[in-house]
Amino acid sequence: MKADSAAIAALVTLLRRQTEVDLQPQWRIAPTTVQSEDCLIAQGFETWPIAERNEKQHIAWARGQQTYWLACCWTIPDRCDRWPIAGMALRLALTWWAEAAEVYVDGQLVQTGDLFDCSSRVLLREAAQPSDRIQLLLRLVSPGHDDGALVRSQLIFESSSALPEPSFLGQELAVVASFTEQLQPDLLPKLEAIAQSFTNLDCSQADAPNQLAALRDQLAAIAAPIPDRRVTLLGHAHLDLAWLWPVAETWEAAQRTFESVLKLQAEFPELTFGHSTPALYQWIEEHRPDLFAAIQDQIAAGRWEVNAGPWVEPELNLVSAESLVRQLLYGQRYSAKTLGVQNRVAWLPDSFGFCWQLPQLLQQAGIDTFVTQKLRWNDSTQFPHGLFRWRSPDGSEVLALMSASIGTGIDPEAIANYSWEWEQQTGLSEALWLPGVGDHGGGPTRDMLEQARRWQQSPCFPELQFDTLTAYLDRLGDRDRLPVWDNELYLEFHRGCYTSHADQKAYNRQAETALYSAEVWASFASLLTGTDYPQADLEAAWKATLFNQFHDILPGSAIPEVYADADPEWQQAIATAAQVTATAMQAIAAQISWPSAPSPTAEPLLVFNDLPHDRTAVLAIDGHWRLFDLAGQELLSQFTPTQTLVAVTVTGIGWLGLWREPAIATLPTIDPSVPLALANDWLQATIDPRTGDLQQLRDRQEQSLLDGQGNQFQRFQDQGQYWDAWNIDPAYEQHPLEAPELQSLTWLEQGPLRWRLRRVLRCDRSTITQDYVLTTSDPWLKLETTIDWQQRHELLKVAFPTTVTASAATYEMAAGAIARSTQPKTPEEAAQWEVPALRWADLSDEQGGLAVLNDCKYGYDCRDRQLRLTLLRGSTWPDPQADLGQHQFAYALYPHPESWQTAGVASLARDFNQPLRVQPVRSGQGSLHPNQKLLSWKTDQLLPLAIKRSEDGDRWLLRCYEATGQTAQLELTGDRAWQLGTRLDGLEQPLSHASTKIQPWQIASFELQTNEEGEAKG
Repeated sequence: MKADSAAIAALVTLLRRQTEVDLQPQWRIAPTTVQSEDCLIAQGFETWPIAERNEKQHIAWARGQQTYWLACCWTIPDRCDRWPIAGMALRLALTWWAEAAEVYVDGQLVQTGDLFDCSSRVLLREAAQPSDRIQLLLRLVSPGHDDGALVRSQLIFESSSALPEPSFLGQELAVVASFTEQLQPDLLPKLEAIAQSFTNLDCSQADAPNQLAALRDQLAAIAAPIPDRRVTLLGHAHLDLAWLWPVAETWEAAQRTFESVLKLQAEFPELTFGHSTPALYQWIEEHRPDLFAAIQDQIAAGRWEVNAGPWVEPELNLVSAESLVRQLLYGQRYSAKTLGVQNRVAWLPDSFGFCWQLPQLLQQAGIDTFVTQKLRWNDSTQFPHGLFRWRSPDGSEVLALMSASIGTGIDPEAIANYSWEWEQQTGLSEALWLPGVGDHGGGPTRDMLEQARRWQQSPCFPELQFDTLTAYLDRLGDRDRLPVWDNELYLEFHRGCYTSHADQKAYNRQAETALYSAEVWASFASLLTGTDYPQADLEAAWKATLFNQFHDILPGSAIPEVYADADPEWQQAIATAAQVTATAMQAIAAQISWPSAPSPTAEPLLVFNDLPHDRTAVLAIDGHWRLFDLAGQELLSQFTPTQTLVAVTVTGIGWLGLWREPAIATLPTIDPSVPLALANDWLQATIDPRTGDLQQLRDRQEQSLLDGQGNQFQRFQDQGQYWDAWNIDPAYEQHPLEAPELQSLTWLEQGPLRWRLRRVLRCDRSTITQDYVLTTSDPWLKLETTIDWQQRHELLKVAFPTTVTASAATYEMAAGAIARSTQPKTPEEAAQWEVPALRWADLSDEQGGLAVLNDCKYGYDCRDRQLRLTLLRGSTWPDPQADLGQHQFAYALYPHPESWQTAGVASLARDFNQPLRVQPVRSGQGSLHPNQKLLSWKTDQLLPLAIKRSEDGDRWLLRCYEATGQTAQLELTGDRAWQLGTRLDGLEQPLSHASTKIQPWQIASFELQTNEEGEAKG
């Protein structure tokens, strides 16, 4: 029978009462008539009214950066309850929820803080003297987004003698009680008996110290197994590169944090400290070489651990596989070259979920361990593992550690409870704790270190030792015994980050796409023409992109000032990539020998394809032209008011030469009476004249894919969430809003190559303009969309109710695809009511299905037979203007009568995002042909990630991945003589095997050589 622990709780309360005072009831609030400057005058506080407390005993006040002044005048008594306190140290322990905090003692400012540095233990007196009067004054400013609160205020008397003060002993008793309850319940009755024997303890008696010493001895006897356990401490300071402050403030916070750590390490030689983010180290190296040198000294001494891995701590659901490769490549190269460290650990405590391919990417970058704590934030289920093997779809594994929370102090009861829970979960008696103020930097404090030293001496506490993370990991033992997690790490929280600040998502997709093209054409321009490869320009553009992928920038969860900095960086990266591409194409064009022109006014034009498969598409060329192939045959074209359309087929990777000469445009006649339908060899679509929605959609075998109105815009109220930009209201579907109302439906184009039907809709203050676009060559129906969005706290989705019955929908992730349930049967599946994906999502059964492609959207949901794409939100915190204004984007519907793999959905989504590129050129002279197939391979299972020069500049490399879950063989074809050289890892280092067979979902990198290079090396 489990013993009743009431006596234990009563004794803990009694002991704490002897040397702790709750100040919450004693604070007085400044009347509204008192000016702020008058509050600093140390008089008249006694006349202020007592501050009211809420049901949580918090002193709370309104949000909106409202200033609250609290004062307390306290006279030190002879005894605290019954314990004599003369000569004891006196501390003020505070916890607040405030944007800014100032603590004044006897008229002097002694402490400041904010939302993140939100707890303090201020030393008021080294030796308390009875009758000494202390004046305390707090200035607290509520957050703009949330009510402010003084959560806790407490006076604590501490003893420096061998026998600690009663409240310390009370904490030891609480620690031992939690140990017996969680790990050794057989000892609980004995502990209860001890507590009952001290029920009548009178701390005013002369022998009270002897009784407390006896109590401690008895506790220590029961606690004998506890010191055999261990808690490793690693100082930490989570430092968001940008969030509720701009990047410039981060640099200042980093300097203060690192200087504080170094100062404390001089005073507390046991302190070890770990920090991530090579981008931050690089800034310190460039702007504070003195500070950087001091950090290097501590790294060499083993007291400062570089837990880096990626360039920044990025968002990991919304970026491409190549972005993740570059995060790790640049991060690891910098750490090795400048810090002398080859990181084994990917330190990612705060990213908002983790894509399933991350273990493979980490392993290829020389990293064998992944650390986060973020899944502790789940809102629906508890993640089952603390230590496990995380496996990617290709079979790659890393050790994964779900750490204790970051941003914590030395709270003995919290540390002990976490340690017991860790042991229950993992069977390990050594836990890891990460003390230090975080988010805005700060790191360990002097008080934390003093507390750690004090608890190191307790016979009722685990062994406390500072050490490095890698040393801790090395002591964890056999990894083969650990459970395996063979799936993504989905965060059941922050689902709105897939959509918030849509401009950042668009910039990210544009930058990733542009940098791929730039590297492809810069590589071939250098290989074919000897043009210099712009390595420095591309690295700068990549690093700007990677920086903006930080987990509070790309997700859309930062203040406006952050985006005022980020937007020009995105734009410059995209512009750099475009300039590199244009320069490379002109260099190639200069080496092309053209046949005779079909007319004196004809000029050459090149169409470039940077994907490795042949592609047919209808091009839109600015201006009005007659177009000819190289044999002088005029091509079928179609004029629009500003462009000429022409259908072409371009080999991959390669280019097609055309001739053009000016033309007088005759626009195709538009018949407004034709049925509202579009059709080509791939699909048929019918539009509802009342709503402008899709009435019917059929694939090329005339199977109907829609069950009701498709392409239907749906609005929902989305508010009431504390984390506004981060979180979608879980109950949003219970709050539908009126659907956008059709204003007009107009044919704009009816020609031999392209048809275009425009609908305009209105909802409240916002306007949606959308074109249905169908060409003769595309297997998809394209929806070109412009939205003037003026809604606040709304969610906009577009819905596709289908005839497809499938237990799962498939979504693109970095270098792969993931199936997620459409009919959730577990709480974990039910929690995935909004999910991330990259360029496509697909719902298919045995008869085929429907794929939705997009050019800049990332949020989806699919339940039963309805697939939806999330388009826009309207959050107001932390950016009051987030997403207001005009948005231009496109998505497409691809109906197919076979599986998504056979239908080539992944490859077509690349086509949709990476259109053929038209480049006007001048006639040149050289050995290149105007129709050239440079490089291709024989399977659509393999999709390219990069063709680039190696970072060391001595090799060319090709990176691809298997995209369908089937084994594939990489065999190169083309007009040039290419061969695959050494197989490489993600750091561009050679691997021990050179197989060109690529396993399902595997990422593979190779040296790319001409046959001449290969023969020379051989």
